[in-house]
Amino acid sequence: MAEVIIKDLVQHYGNVTALDGVSLTVNDGELVSLLGPSGCGKSTTLAALAGLERPSAGLISVGGVEFFNSAKGMFLQPEQRNCGLVFQSYALWPHMTVYENCAFALKLRKLSDLEQKRRVMDALALVEMVDFAQRYPFQLSGGQQQRVALARTLAYEPSVLLLDEPLSNLDAKLRERARSWLRQLQQKIGLTTIFVTHDQTEALSMSDRIALMQNGKIVQYDTPGNIYRYPTTPFVADFIGSGVLLPCKVQGREDNAYRVSIGDSHVLVIKLLGDWKAGDMVLVSIRPENIELLGDKVPEHGRGLQGYIQNPCYLGARYECDFRFGDTSLRIETRLDIGQNSSDSVWAELADIEFPAFSAN
Repeated sequence: MAEVIIKDLVQHYGNVTALDGVSLTVNDGELVSLLGPSGCGKSTTLAALAGLERPSAGLISVGGVEFFNSAKGMFLQPEQRNCGLVFQSYALWPHMTVYENCAFALKLRKLSDLEQKRRVMDALALVEMVDFAQRYPFQLSGGQQQRVALARTLAYEPSVLLLDEPLSNLDAKLRERARSWLRQLQQKIGLTTIFVTHDQTEALSMSDRIALMQNGKIVQYDTPGNIYRYPTTPFVADFIGSGVLLPCKVQGREDNAYRVSIGDSHVLVIKLLGDWKAGDMVLVSIRPENIELLGDKVPEHGRGLQGYIQNPCYLGARYECDFRFGDTSLRIETRLDIGQNSSDSVWAELADIEFPAFSAN
């Protein structure tokens, strides 16, 4: 277990800047997700930490040991870093049994047979795969292979665990179970873990903190709850969840809320995060769960909108639909049985919360 420190990390590939001053600290025993769209730099950051890439500039330190320091011209080779890396493809040797796969790295380290057996069986016990020790990878399901890949990494007792989208090859149901199991295991052993994913559900459900990346930079580094509720940029608000950035014009204050106009004919009284003045153009982040469908019931608090239901999508426990008013559309989640598209106008009401807002001027 170890604290991970990354400072001002830069990675150039010719004229392309893959990492542009990435800095973050991962506390001992913490699970941090690197989250973002394809090409944002999350896998490049992980590769630099593992020693698979030599960065152009910056510093990487794990447990007080410098892995990379451009100012000193120092680069520690991958085999000297004691990092456990689990790949997306698992990369199990097909001709080796589960036991042999897990023991392979220990043999290279010239551990005794007795110590190899102890570590391998302890690791397999952690991932509940002891009974499969003599099977070959082709005799295992995808979820079982994923556990073996993790056990193989845990067997040589790494100082930090690096996970490169290890759940992406699993089907939806198994992936959901694997998220819970992997998080419980990480908390049980207290191993500092950095998890690369493009799946926001994985990041939100598993992480102590999330580093959300865009164009080679970390744009917000915070707890899952804060990133979801208090995004600091329009990109964060748009990337996390499935909300809409609604253009509004601030008309003025009204008690502890703001009066805002949407287009030429819609006026709302809603709470906004930040300090705004009359005339400001803002983008208000509204998520599907922040707006309630009321049917023909007229709202009383100035947060109501009248419009039409479009594109309903049945999801079992709830519907999702577009709520259209004027030239604007919002996404809504509702437990009401809304059926197919309706030509009847209905009312919806925004929640009595502070909505994230960003300057659009």
